[in-house]
Amino acid sequence: MSQPILQVEGLSVTLADHPKTKIVEDVSFLVPPLSIVALVGGSGSGKTTTGLSILRLLSPALNMDAGKIYFKGEDISEIDSQGMNAIRGKAIGMVFQDPLQAFNPVFTVGFQVSEILKYHTSTVHDGIQGKVLELFRQVGLDDPVRVYKSYPHQLSGGMRQRAMIAQAVAASPALLIADEPTSSLDVTLQARILELFLQLRNEYKLSIVLITHDLGIVAHMADYVVVMEKGRVVESGKTKDVISHAKHSYTQQLMRTLNE
Repeated sequence: MSQPILQVEGLSVTLADHPKTKIVEDVSFLVPPLSIVALVGGSGSGKTTTGLSILRLLSPALNMDAGKIYFKGEDISEIDSQGMNAIRGKAIGMVFQDPLQAFNPVFTVGFQVSEILKYHTSTVHDGIQGKVLELFRQVGLDDPVRVYKSYPHQLSGGMRQRAMIAQAVAASPALLIADEPTSSLDVTLQARILELFLQLRNEYKLSIVLITHDLGIVAHMADYVVVMEKGRVVESGKTKDVISHAKHSYTQQLMRTLNE
């Protein structure tokens, strides 16, 4: 078996002011190369906190107080801030749930994606704008020049989401973490964005951690699933096996919701 791209071992996250209050407790899972692994659960299950822990983007109110995170075999759970800055965006990309909040409102979208290329790649200065426009076309933005010149609030929700995906893959990362990437979009746009992730997985040879509450998305997208409830992993395995033979009552509950 090849080395996993990501390995999370015994991750626990607590409230900074109340260390006995665990938001995530003893979470472990693997992400094999070129696979899509879904973290699925309802609100408060700890799935987003787990995703943010990987990139050390937890709010000051939370502490990662136990566990190890290995990326390509290297322990990154205690790497210094400079080291994490080199990993974020380059080796691991992030698609946030709300791109309007994730983009800086005072800079154009094109400028913000350009900064990723300047910081993390060897793209020469004169070629950066062309590379950004190419990325925008690749993620299905029909008018890349307009998007490049626009501020985040001037774009529709679907356009912002595609622009954020372009930013996340700009430096050709090995791993993409996508936190509820379709939750604010209508059904038609959801389907298009999910197909885009599958396309990018193949083109960029990506592994993806997909954070979602929707088991229907998991069934369509994921090779493996990690079911979380109240901060703990209650069931995990190959998606087809978990969906066909759900053992835990919470997974069975999610399945009933899917079939309603």
